[in-house]
Amino acid sequence: DITDVPIIFNFQLNWNPEYSYCKIPETWQGEIPAHWQTLCRQVLPPERGIPEFKNIAISNIRAHCISEKCSSTLFKVEGSPQKPIKSVSFKNIVAEASTAGFIKYACGWSFDNAVFNIGDETKINLEQCCDIKLDSVRYGRP
Repeated sequence: DITDVPIIFNFQLNWNPEYSYCKIPETWQGEIPAHWQTLCRQVLPPERGIPEFKNIAISNIRAHCISEKCSSTLFKVEGSPQKPIKSVSFKNIVAEASTAGFIKYACGWSFDNAVFNIGDETKINLEQCCDIKLDSVRYGRP
């Protein structure tokens, strides 16, 4: 059981790349250790530096709010345009959330026996997705 969490399914692959790549300042005058040089080495081709998430199975989850102040989002998913999150299956999921949220840059997701009770009655917003099978999802109100 998952209770009183702000985001039930959170896959966030936008890791703020502008802060993720090391660079030794040009004004640096000291010795440069070997591990600094390794950390600063550029990844080539750049696609090798983008994480890839695929073949994920999530099953037998119950998520709900116990506290009166609970406010939650069902999905906050953002893959990358170059490497969408692929082949994710959800089975036997019952989730209660305040709002449905979004799935962005994802392909090949399936839902089997999924019930989503959404307080504001929104549906999952799909952006830049392919082959996301939501037809078997049942929506309701908490």
